[in-house]
Amino acid sequence: FNGDAMKSKSVAAAGLCDWVVNVCTYHDIFLEVEPKRRLLEEAQAKLDEANRKLAAVRDHVSGLEDRKSGLQDQLVKATEEKNRLLEQAQRTAKRLNLAERLVNGLHDENERWGSQIEVLREKKALLVGDIMVAASFVAYIGPFSEAFRRHLVHGLWVPDVIGR
Repeated sequence: FNGDAMKSKSVAAAGLCDWVVNVCTYHDIFLEVEPKRRLLEEAQAKLDEANRKLAAVRDHVSGLEDRKSGLQDQLVKATEEKNRLLEQAQRTAKRLNLAERLVNGLHDENERWGSQIEVLREKKALLVGDIMVAASFVAYIGPFSEAFRRHLVHGLWVPDVIGR
């Protein structure tokens, strides 16, 4: 059954014979290709599903990367804040130490000044008399020579004052 053999009988029958042969060839090819098309469609569906899952995973990874970046920025800021606070604490501790030393030094000065106040009060009470004695002594020794005045001050008057 072929078109050349039928051409000798009828050209229309030859065309019909060629058509039948081509339909049979198409059917054979279709039977061979159809399972491959189904496999291709199934593979394409699996690929589409895998691509959707991959896109979802990539979105999730992108979100995690963004979160990681945010957390790293937070860590850097927290570390900088911690270092700043540590430096401030060290400066404050140093200032506290200096302030304590100053207060302790001033406390000692306060005690010394407190004891000096009493001594100065006693000297103040005696000041007028000391000035009168010194003025009278200066007036008394004024007309004498320098050698005699030196003898009076260092030889007589200072030992007398120390002795009292």
